[in-house]
Parts: sequence; C-alpha cells; structure tokens
Amino acid sequence: MPGHQHAPAFFRWFHPDRGNFLGFGSHVRSRSLMHEAVATFRAHADFPLECGAPWSNVPGVDGSDPGSFWREGYRAALITDTAPYRYRHDHEPTDTPDKVNDEALARVTAGLAGMIADLARF
Repeated sequence: MPGHQHAPAFFRWFHPDRGNFLGFGSHVRSRSLMHEAVATFRAHADFPLECGAPWSNVPGVDGSDPGSFWREGYRAALITDTAPYRYRHDHEPTDTPDKVNDEALARVTAGLAGMIADLARF
C-alpha cells in the first residue's frame, strides 16, 4: 500500500513510499561490495529491492552493524527490511508470528542464501 514507508527526508527523494522492498545500503567506499551483493541477490531471487551508497555523514548510514566495520576500515553492506519505517509492530509485543508474510520471507531467504554462497567464493 503506497504511503506506508516513512523514511528520513533524504531517503524519501530516492526510494518509494511503498514498503514492499528489501534495502541494500553502504557508504561510498563500500559501494562495490553493495553492488556485488545486489547482483548476486537478484540472480537468486525475484524480489523488489532498493539500494544506495550515500556519504557517511548522511544520518543513519553509519548506524547498525556496518558502521562498526567501516570505522575499522572493512567493507560492509547493510541489508534491511526497513521495518522501523514501515511496520508499526517493530520491537513491540504485537509483533507476533501471524504477521509474517511467509511467501515473501521464503523469497528473501532464497536470495540471501544464494547471495552469501556466491560472495563467499570471492
């Protein structure tokens, strides 16, 4: 449903307002890894995804796990369902198994498993 993806202002200029995609992100120095991850994911799954590699001073880009790797000089990419921006049950007691989209989860899992296997070969 359009309008239920509520991202920070900067990201709204580049990404849809419909929360039906997987997000791949990195900072500029890791964008080649992100592009490799996106390409291998797409080879294994037909699932909508958005990607971006903004500068590290854009709010939210250096958060989460990849930020720790970037600060130590490693390449890293973020893969997210952007739940905090689209899913009102995120980290709430109302986040129960009956809300899982099993079909979408299976497609994403297949894509991620294939992506990890391919990237492990590099």
